[in-house]
Amino acid sequence: MSRLVVATRRSALALAQTRALVRALVEKNPGLEVEELQIVTSGDRIQDRPLYEAGGKGLFVKEIEEALLDGRAHFAVHSMKDLPAKQPQGLTIGCVPERADPRDVLLVRPGLEPRLEALPLGAKVGSSSLRRRVALTRRRPDLQISPLRGNIDTRMRKVSAGEYDAIILAAAGLGRLGVDPKTMPTHAAMEREVMLPAVAQGVLAIESREGDAEVLAVLSKMEHAPSRLRAWAERGVLEALDADCTVPLAAYAELEGDVCSLSAWLTEADGSRLRSEADRARVRTPEDARRFGLALGGALKARGASFSDPLDFGVARVLLEQWDPIGIRTVADAQGEYDAHVPPLASMLRAGADAKRLERHLEGLARDLEVEVDRAALAKVAEALFALSNG
Repeated sequence: MSRLVVATRRSALALAQTRALVRALVEKNPGLEVEELQIVTSGDRIQDRPLYEAGGKGLFVKEIEEALLDGRAHFAVHSMKDLPAKQPQGLTIGCVPERADPRDVLLVRPGLEPRLEALPLGAKVGSSSLRRRVALTRRRPDLQISPLRGNIDTRMRKVSAGEYDAIILAAAGLGRLGVDPKTMPTHAAMEREVMLPAVAQGVLAIESREGDAEVLAVLSKMEHAPSRLRAWAERGVLEALDADCTVPLAAYAELEGDVCSLSAWLTEADGSRLRSEADRARVRTPEDARRFGLALGGALKARGASFSDPLDFGVARVLLEQWDPIGIRTVADAQGEYDAHVPPLASMLRAGADAKRLERHLEGLARDLEVEVDRAALAKVAEALFALSNG
């Protein structure tokens, strides 16, 4: 195929990353010509309020996906973090190029040090991201978090002029725009211990029609398999939680050989009830990575399950946090799993069962599920359950 049409948003960042991708694509497919179809999306038109109040991340892709489905474009370049967990029927992510820096960057006004701990008491920080808002206020509850929209140049001018004490931007966006570090306000990348990235932050998703073999063959030359595995693990978390922009959620996967380390957290929309999970698993295919993400997302979802009885909730919490063998960490619908295990243990506690009896019950569960358990660890779980009866 010698000529393709790429659909892209009209923003400076979208055009920059699309054109960079196209240049690399043409280099790998000599003779290929690519025409741009620029589209103004609903998300681009909304500038007066945060996107989570307007309908979520799908606002940046809806019109572009319509152009793919109706044949006006052959492929589209998205920031993968803007894609909802599920794609429209008939579309696929045909290519995942190598991931850029996934970290967030803290930019501060003149005279300040670019460290969260160094910001003055009550500092005004610009961000419209719920995830960033939660991460900031959990470490610095004194900060004043204010909405911030507009292109990157506009945002940087606002902090340079002192309208904000600090703002947060994605390192990948700054890099793709070719922003010269010398022209930026004082800045520093934030490590993931301070600000865990958004799902698939720094990853591009090259979307095309399913079954379009010629287009997929062209795109395949830009594929970076490790980046797809990491992104699929993170998007598995997103899928398990059926999350959108109204849910403060962070997830980040690293890959060493075929071992994937995945960390994630989420809270309620107001930042309350933080739940976090981290795990490691061997992943060899995108479906392996997706299932791993689904499992970890299921564990996060399980932590949010509600119980009317405080003892039931206490039992569930002990099982979630201390005992893996019953599989409670790997179910997307936690309540069904709890129904099988929580009520019997809660009933035993109400009947006065001691730690030894609880330990025998747990040992029987493990035997029924054909899993081996460490006896010392089992005894600790039983003790933690028994402590609930004295709480």
